[in-house]
Amino acid sequence: MRLIGFRIINFKSILDSGFRNLSPDNITGFIGQNESGKTSILEALEVFSSKRMYKNQFRIYCNSSTIYCKYQINNKDIFNNLEQQQYLLPLKFQEAFRSGEFNEITLKITFTSNNNNVTTSNYELYEKDPIYSYFEGLTIENLLELANKFLEVATNKDIKEEIKHKFIKNPNNLLPSFIQNLPIIKFINNATVLPETIFIKDLSNNTQEADIVKDFLKITNIKLDRLMQYQNNFLEMKNEKEKELKRFWKDLNIIWKQYLGEDRFIPKIDFDIITYNPSNTEIQISSINKQGDIYLKFSIEDKNGHFQISQRSLGFKLYLSIFIALKAAQVENKNIVLLLDEPGVNLHPNGQRSLLKLFEQLKSNIDIIYTTHSSFLIDINHVYRILTVENIENENEEHITKIEKYNTLGNTSYDTLLPLYNSIGMNISHQEVIKKNRNLLIEEISAFYYIKVFWELLYQDKELNILPLSGASKTLDISLLLIGWGLDHTILVDGDNEGKKVIKKLNDKKIYPKERLLTIDYEGIEEMFEKNDFEQYIILDSISKDVSINQFMSENKNKYSKAIISRDFYVKYKNNQLEKEMFSEYTLNNFKNLCNLIDKSFETNFIIN
Repeated sequence: MRLIGFRIINFKSILDSGFRNLSPDNITGFIGQNESGKTSILEALEVFSSKRMYKNQFRIYCNSSTIYCKYQINNKDIFNNLEQQQYLLPLKFQEAFRSGEFNEITLKITFTSNNNNVTTSNYELYEKDPIYSYFEGLTIENLLELANKFLEVATNKDIKEEIKHKFIKNPNNLLPSFIQNLPIIKFINNATVLPETIFIKDLSNNTQEADIVKDFLKITNIKLDRLMQYQNNFLEMKNEKEKELKRFWKDLNIIWKQYLGEDRFIPKIDFDIITYNPSNTEIQISSINKQGDIYLKFSIEDKNGHFQISQRSLGFKLYLSIFIALKAAQVENKNIVLLLDEPGVNLHPNGQRSLLKLFEQLKSNIDIIYTTHSSFLIDINHVYRILTVENIENENEEHITKIEKYNTLGNTSYDTLLPLYNSIGMNISHQEVIKKNRNLLIEEISAFYYIKVFWELLYQDKELNILPLSGASKTLDISLLLIGWGLDHTILVDGDNEGKKVIKKLNDKKIYPKERLLTIDYEGIEEMFEKNDFEQYIILDSISKDVSINQFMSENKNKYSKAIISRDFYVKYKNNQLEKEMFSEYTLNNFKNLCNLIDKSFETNFIIN
């Protein structure tokens, strides 16, 4: 199961976020000013996973908070789990499950504050989840009929009674299977650091320090009881675990691509198990009750020797925390959601760019959600990954957190969007070239002039804002920027190999409806003209019968500039030297069909929600 959306109610500054979808390609970034509520979103998601909420996390004057998480379901894993438990499901649900029609589920959890206590509900299905429709109208008779069909036990009363109890008559009975497959959510901020020392007894506490140490021990397959066993012969245990530790160091080196001079170093985590003595000043505690207790001591080793963890850079400690979280999730064989609060704060700009590259490498296996103020952690080629967070005053004069999706970023204030402005170097939503609606992205200037002429000849009463680019390869980048600003557009490319590659990339993004991705039926727009029309009104020259227009233009590219001849064609039209009746039926039909496709495309929402 993968986390794909959330809703947060009465959590810190968040009154009600509404349901918000995360990026479809598993990397989501939140930008916003300080105190806007970015960290609160991450905390709420972590609270949902840990089922631990503190009194100071409730919105002021509220004693109840509900958090919803929407998941994409791996049908095979969950269905196999249900069958192993010998549950019987309604046929309607089984068919939807197997076909993939049913592939999402929304769970919720509610926390209640009473005096100094916080009570936690169990996970529940969202009451409006579509799953309920598959269980409507079920009766005992329906269930017994299904039991007879599958198990042929109609004559055995005892078995029928047993089967009745095994039938899933309510979707809430599926919850254990869903919960068993929930991804692990790990929250990492500047406080998530492997400690230099920690007492074994403190590993039972619900603290970030204890969690990261337990994850490290899990990765290296070190059991706590084994630690205690080997207290007096610790070197024997370390030798026994040498293979796991070496594999850990090797994998860490792949993540940590840092150089000292020209030599790459492999930072190693070393640890010892020590009995506490009050005279030992390396660990500071306030109580003598710890005397004789066992604690772990961690250090970092590289080619220059051993270092205390506090002596290493915050950037290294961030990478180490991420790595430990990832490896621990792999050990448990579960999906992981990584929540990173301001990961770029302690990284050089080059380090931030490297972190984005690391996200790209990891996104197929994990979901990454992060907050940032930095333009270096925003990839302008993937603006759809960004959600904005603002603290605004509502009609009741309450300060609330507002979250905007990537296709409505234009509704957000300049200050909130400043990291994005810095990333792209301009504010597209406040220029005059691109309109709010009915923009057509095309790959070259010649197409602009030809389509402009025939659009005005055929569709004088309809607006079309044509935006020529410098090649099909630019289409993807510009389109993603327009999506980020909520600017409506359709994409049109030639039917050549480059155009087909661009359409494939756009389809792979899974955010464009097919009606908004158009291809000219020819390798170049010039082929849409009947040859006599092209000769008479554009090149003022003749083309051999056995030579296509495209071939002629390729062979005579030094003589005829596509941009210039198309511009001259447009000037003729503007000087009233061209009329619709002058063109052949072949030319008019080609451009009429193309203009119809363009016009019809704007009837479809320009992104998939």
